[in-house]
Amino acid sequence: MNRRAILKGVGAVTAGSAGLAFGSGAFSTTEADRDFTVGLAASDAESQLVIAENNDLPSSAVGTDGDGKFIINDDGITPGATTTFGRFETIDDPETLAEGAFVVRNENKTGEAIDISVEIDLENSPMSEIALALLSPGDTEVAASGMSNDSVSAEVESVPSNAEEGTADSEAAAEVEVGLIVAAATNDDDLSAVLTVEGEQSGGD
Repeated sequence: MNRRAILKGVGAVTAGSAGLAFGSGAFSTTEADRDFTVGLAASDAESQLVIAENNDLPSSAVGTDGDGKFIINDDGITPGATTTFGRFETIDDPETLAEGAFVVRNENKTGEAIDISVEIDLENSPMSEIALALLSPGDTEVAASGMSNDSVSAEVESVPSNAEEGTADSEAAAEVEVGLIVAAATNDDDLSAVLTVEGEQSGGD
């Protein structure tokens, strides 16, 4: 059986706004007028993904609010400049991601490996560009998109589950680190984006 968890939301992001918000836990689907807010899907116990801060790269750009939602703070995005979320060896090359701004972790209680993919669609921001990079568990490979003013995506296959729940080593082995590069144009007042995170059973149809 092909088990899948999908997170999708819409948010109009303006420099200085509250940022993009994610819920920790398994993903459900939701949309919001301004922030990207995703709640817990406690009933989806067979396919659990968790978005969390990257403990290896503490940053004020990511965190959890009082409601338990994961926040990506866009205050640092400057029109006419390139902004990174995560640590890149080269600021305009997504393939040089060394540490992600946040992680997506496979906490699938069945012990199955999953393929984790991330997609970002820019809307109503024709002059701005974004790139996406995913760092595989163990920091062995980078799956990256190019810069685009339309849609970018990347995938890491066969991410193991967090078999020894609660230990730092097991969590790291089950994590995909996510980094973003945003080149915001001076004449794009708002950056509207749709972000989709998907976990699918490895080898599933």
